[in-house]
Amino acid sequence: MKTYLITGCAGFIGSNFVYYMLNRYQDILLVNLDSLTYAGNLENLKGVKNDPRHVFIQGDICDKELVLSLFKQHDLDYVIPISRAFLAST
Repeated sequence: MKTYLITGCAGFIGSNFVYYMLNRYQDILLVNLDSLTYAGNLENLKGVKNDPRHVFIQGDICDKELVLSLFKQHDLDYVIPISRAFLAST
């Protein structure tokens, strides 16, 4: 199983990417991180709320300790940086 960290998953682009990945791949775990600011909305993810392949964490990509703990806890294979905070800082 491949495990992905997706930042900005509750926004328009991120949530559509989550639905795409869950529809396309069965053997996957999506760890979704979003701070739920102006662009993020959990309503965008209500269709995957009970999917065991989807884990939502409310938090900030700039929180180093949180991000490191996600890498340790979920043994992440990939990071998909969709969050605006990440894109604005690069």
